[in-house]
Amino acid sequence: MLKVLLAPRIPESYLSAPRGQYQGASQLAEAAGVSVMSAYRFVEQFSKEGFLDSRSEVLRVVRSKELMNRWLAASQRRVVEVPLRWVLHKGKKALANALRSYESAGSLSSRDAEKSEGYLSPPRPRLCLGLFEAAEALGIGFVHGVKPYLYLERLSADVIGDLGLSGNGGEDQADIYIRIPGYHESVFRGAVRNDDVPVSDILQIWLDVAQHPSRGREQAGVIWRKILAPAFE
Repeated sequence: MLKVLLAPRIPESYLSAPRGQYQGASQLAEAAGVSVMSAYRFVEQFSKEGFLDSRSEVLRVVRSKELMNRWLAASQRRVVEVPLRWVLHKGKKALANALRSYESAGSLSSRDAEKSEGYLSPPRPRLCLGLFEAAEALGIGFVHGVKPYLYLERLSADVIGDLGLSGNGGEDQADIYIRIPGYHESVFRGAVRNDDVPVSDILQIWLDVAQHPSRGREQAGVIWRKILAPAFE
């Protein structure tokens, strides 16, 4: 819901979300795809904290910098990460190519399902680039040499195999880390597409890299100075 409220200030190339003005919780709920009760609690809490403009007829975020710092502090919890290796030696563009292939196969499966009668297979898990690799894809990369991170909606041996990855080997041998997000919709609905590759949105990248030990604070600082500060301040 917060990404939906902030979306009008951020270019669509950095965040996928509805861009509108919402007069209350019910309209916000519809735009964000959540229950009215969840949106009502969100609006009530943010109003009490002073992060919504009480003088505005629409839901308008104020005190943005303080809010972002609060959001950053609240997001720093342990995330499930799974180290994986390429089955075969791959080049620099291997991950992007694997994601394009996965997305293309998913589109074909969806079309086939629409043509078939009756049975519908469950949707394939969503995925997108995360952290530093995502920042690089959006043209805002600053830190290089960190192992790529990939968000995956849920662990699936079939998906891992389709991507050409394997769980054999320990963390010290990892080529890629799979992340399982706690808030699926926020991560995957906010993701954007860059050259047919799904990529985490700029807010998600900023939240994720800020506490990363591999110069994450510096990467977060670049994102803030170049994109978020001009949007919020």
